[in-house]
Amino acid sequence: MFIDDKNIIGLKVKHYRKLRKLTQAELAEKANISEKHLSKIETGVHYPSLAIFFNICEILEIPLDEFCIKLPQGEENTARAELIKNILALNKAETEFVSEIVKLALNKYKINHKQK
Repeated sequence: MFIDDKNIIGLKVKHYRKLRKLTQAELAEKANISEKHLSKIETGVHYPSLAIFFNICEILEIPLDEFCIKLPQGEENTARAELIKNILALNKAETEFVSEIVKLALNKYKINHKQK
């Protein structure tokens, strides 16, 4: 499944841009697009064209599989797929928080199912 959510694509571009220590102006110049257009991509307002998308991925050295999720066939539109999309949209602090909640919930689930 390819992640086609504008917000997730934008968040990943922003994450890698910051990881590479580039400003929006610097990346926009390298990608030959306006800073305003890059901002709209990063905030999920616009999808980049394929040419711009591939160019940004090349500049930022983003592996294309970063935008793919392998789910078992037939599960593309399930709660599992939706959960994965939501998790990918979290920032670092939110990810850590959700991770702790999931660990607690799974431990409680395992304890409850061992007793039965």
